[in-house]
Amino acid sequence: MSDLNSAVITIYNSYLTSGLPPFGNIQRWEKTVIHGVAWNDQIDRNPKSDGKTAIDQTVLITIPKLSMPTDKEYIDPAEYSNLPNDAENFWTLSFSTTEPTYIALGETRDLNDLFTIQSLRRDERVVTVAGVSDHLNFPGDLAGLEVRCL
Repeated sequence: MSDLNSAVITIYNSYLTSGLPPFGNIQRWEKTVIHGVAWNDQIDRNPKSDGKTAIDQTVLITIPKLSMPTDKEYIDPAEYSNLPNDAENFWTLSFSTTEPTYIALGETRDLNDLFTIQSLRRDERVVTVAGVSDHLNFPGDLAGLEVRCL
């Protein structure tokens, strides 16, 4: 593995489980750790008409197919949202506003009642998925996923 693909990320996917009455669905989080990815911070400075500069910060993450976990399968966000209760076998990259995927730089903790997604976002470098380019069917080293994050 080259220095280019030396980052580790932790992906957090949310899913709903049925709660017992009188409670409704309960939001749960499934964590997936991936080694050997490229994490690239990008800062774009764009001049505005009022003379000020708008700064846009994005993160581009490249996940080579060879770096993907072998114990979990990557699936489309629509498929993931329809899983019955076996979310631990799958992961996805959703840019839905209702069920976003969060990605943390590094290997981070499990989420629970005490360490919530809000705690994670406060304590770690966390981005949300804004777009995904699927190159999984490309040949050799070119196969993988490119993720644009905010």
